[in-house]
Amino acid sequence: MNLFHRLANAFLILLIAGCATKPNHVIFVTKTSLGLDVDTTPPVASLAYDRVEGYIGPRYENGLVPPVAASFSTNGEIFGRQIKQVYATGNAARIATDSGKLLSPVVDDYNSKHEVMHFGTGTVLGIKFGFSPTGVESFTIGYKRKEYSVIPMTPAGLPSVLANLDSNAQAKALDKTELGIEQYFATGRAADQLAHDPRIRAKFIDQAVDALAQYRSDEIQQSRYSLGTLNCLARVDDSALVKVWSHAETVSLFDDPAIPGRLRAGSAKESRALYTREIGILTPKSPVHTANLRSHRAFVCDLVKT
Repeated sequence: MNLFHRLANAFLILLIAGCATKPNHVIFVTKTSLGLDVDTTPPVASLAYDRVEGYIGPRYENGLVPPVAASFSTNGEIFGRQIKQVYATGNAARIATDSGKLLSPVVDDYNSKHEVMHFGTGTVLGIKFGFSPTGVESFTIGYKRKEYSVIPMTPAGLPSVLANLDSNAQAKALDKTELGIEQYFATGRAADQLAHDPRIRAKFIDQAVDALAQYRSDEIQQSRYSLGTLNCLARVDDSALVKVWSHAETVSLFDDPAIPGRLRAGSAKESRALYTREIGILTPKSPVHTANLRSHRAFVCDLVKT
């Protein structure tokens, strides 16, 4: 079990306990490795950027959260690598995240009632193995990130937390290979101030726009595959429909696993209507569904050619 899972379990235990013992302290943890990292307790090995951040602390009735802030950045170069890391709490976290003038110390009111809140992230970028007594328990190659928070609401709304990751990998000649990483983690007023940073705001807007553009692109592509399939289906003889239903089941085209059985059990007219309705349900966030639709369209259209 890696550190992130231990943090998650610790958070879960506190949550299950119903916050019987209201915390008067803040637990703030970060762990970072960049390169080759081998640990025996628990047994893990990684050749990657591997970072864990976790926060357990009070959330007060007036909406205040003790501010903490952490950041990690590197130019990612193999030779001449530069690493910058910040870990701060309290007014130091507020000052460190202020993008304008330096703030004078602020005294916040932490005398109201409070409940526990949890906030954590875990990131792996590269290759990582997790071991158990019976062998390899987990394996990651590429990018894996987990984020979670359990934050009690206040009458004023939801207290602020912020987590951001930006990476840029370039594989060129050995002396030109780069893995640039910039990561932020903050709570309370520190999160508010960091969110006002123009760079953070620009990244969020860019990511949102990119995600929307990708969604629309996938939606259009899936719509074309569905319409193309229905165009070919109209020319498929009723006697060959069972092949269409079977292929749809093979590629798991429908979310409801009962649909292929209903297609086979109904009349040709009823099944065509059901199929038309179900294939029109798009899942733009799923590249797998896009690939399945493309494969199914090719199959149905090939039936018309034969």
